[in-house]
Amino acid sequence: MRYLFLALAVLCGSVAVAQNPQSVRRADREQEREVKTAAFVRNMDSLVLSHNFVFTPSNYAVQPAGMPRVINNTDFNITIRSDFADIYIPFLQGITAPYSTTVLNYTITVLDKYLARQTDDGWVVSFNSNLYSDNTYTFTFTIYSKTGEVNLDISSDFNSTVSYTGGLSAVF
Repeated sequence: MRYLFLALAVLCGSVAVAQNPQSVRRADREQEREVKTAAFVRNMDSLVLSHNFVFTPSNYAVQPAGMPRVINNTDFNITIRSDFADIYIPFLQGITAPYSTTVLNYTITVLDKYLARQTDDGWVVSFNSNLYSDNTYTFTFTIYSKTGEVNLDISSDFNSTVSYTGGLSAVF
């Protein structure tokens, strides 16, 4: 009976030793992922703080419950620089359906009420512009630092809010 317990103890000990290197590798992988995520968050933070970034949308929809539309044209984007914004994106005009599709194609040198505010998830960047009309447009970027996802809402006085989903990249 004593040999049975001794054999069982040796067997349990060898199983524990066999699992130990695996758990060490798992902990190493988790630590590597945390380091990569922290580096990505620092990169996103530096993009926002530099005021030099490009938002490239992948889809857009009218709010509150519009059908998402895919953007296949890679030329559409909004470039934010410290002294101007270059806006070239599709936009849905109107208060109610049917909405008409137009393209916002403006370079503006005055970003009224520019605000970059850090949140628990990342950043909220907003500014206003009249885009050379009587209509005031409010651009609100919600940037999720860990995932890189960016949501843009463009609201205006005479149109429904249009939401975009996309990503940020550095201006080169």
